[in-house]
Amino acid sequence: AGHQEEQNLHFASLLALGQCLPGPTSTQMSFALGMSQQGPLAGLMTGLLFLMPGALTMTAFGYGASFLDSLSVPGTPLNCAGAGLSAVGVAMI
Repeated sequence: AGHQEEQNLHFASLLALGQCLPGPTSTQMSFALGMSQQGPLAGLMTGLLFLMPGALTMTAFGYGASFLDSLSVPGTPLNCAGAGLSAVGVAMI
């Protein structure tokens, strides 16, 4: 039980620190847990792997909006879909 309590305290300390810093706590926790468990390289790797799905999704939305915009005539449903993808991209940021 002692080891588990120690891990819980470590996690709670990292979470409290992340909440005090500006920016998204989930990203900060990803970096901090990787660093505390395996060092700086693991911290960098966990942070990048945490951010990668969002970056790929944003890239896909950007390409999709650009592609739809290049095919469409203003005022058509295709143009509206491109505008919608652009709005989703801005909202995700």
